[in-house]
Order: sequence, then C-alpha cells, then structure tokens
Amino acid sequence: MTSPVYYGNSMRSVFTAGERLQLENIDFEQLQIGDVVAVFSAGKQYVHRVIQIADGRAVTMGDNNFQPDKLVLTAGSDFKLVTGAADETGAVRPIAGGAAGMKLFKQHQKLQRRRRWAADWFKRLEKLFFWRITLREKTSFGEETCYYYRNQAIARRTGSGAVVYNSWRNRLRFRVPEDGGNGQ
Repeated sequence: MTSPVYYGNSMRSVFTAGERLQLENIDFEQLQIGDVVAVFSAGKQYVHRVIQIADGRAVTMGDNNFQPDKLVLTAGSDFKLVTGAADETGAVRPIAGGAAGMKLFKQHQKLQRRRRWAADWFKRLEKLFFWRITLREKTSFGEETCYYYRNQAIARRTGSGAVVYNSWRNRLRFRVPEDGGNGQ
C-alpha cells in the first residue's frame, strides 16, 4: 500500500495539505488516547485523533472538528497509526501521539472555541456598523463570487452563500449585498 497524501481541514493544524503520511500497523490494544490514526471504512478514508477508549471501542475526532466521529473503532476496524508526515522534499517529521498528542488536541480545540467566539462577536458588531461601504464590483469564478473595492479584493461569497472577508478590518468597513449585488 502506498502512503496516502493528506488533504482536508479536520487536522489542518497537525498536517499540511500535500504531506505524505507514514503509516504503521498497530493492534487495537496498543492504541492510546491522543494517537492519530488513518481509518479506512466503506471506501472512505480519513485521519483523526483518538480521544476516548472504553469498553473495546475508540472514539476519534479531527482536531478542528466540533463533534466526534459517528464511526467508532473496534478491534475489527481497518485503521493504521500515523507515525510521521513527509513534505514534498521528503523530510519526515514525527507526529505526536499519546499524552503529547492529547495535549495538542486540547490546544487546537481551545483555539477553535476562541475563533468561534470571535466570529460570533464580529457578526454582532457588523450590525452596528451601519456606515459600511456596500461592495458592487464583483467577478464570478464558478460558484464563487469575489467582491472588490477600488480593484482590491475584499471578500468572497462561496457556493454555499457564506461570505468570507480577507481581514477582520474589511468585515467592519465593507458589506456584501444580500442579493449578491444584482440590485438595490
């Protein structure tokens, strides 16, 4: 089996997109809380951290996720321990597991909570900034639309309708029209 390449957001704080993962076979009994595992199930593959082991079952969760995975690992599950990650130059760095891995997981979860709290406050603040400049210049790229002010990119609307600003200052200075800028 070739080493899988990481992509995604759930473990972005641990891995960088494009890194090749080094996997090791491990028995379920050797798993520790805090270990990072690659799980292979029903054609799906994902890499998450073990956050709980009890009664012959292991619960996994991505460091950047808000909820644990629905699929729990058992002795019969198809998984491998992630021991390292290699970048495009081939340089391998070890991946922390066990107690050190769990400490990293808790730090990442704390950072996620802070980001969520800040995002909630910015949403509340936006409503108070009535003088914000409405962005009218736009360019569409497939399902996404990029909004500009004086030829400088300020924000984008994703295919799902979410608006993403390129800085928190721009979020308070500008606003993307609700209707996508097609009218008043």
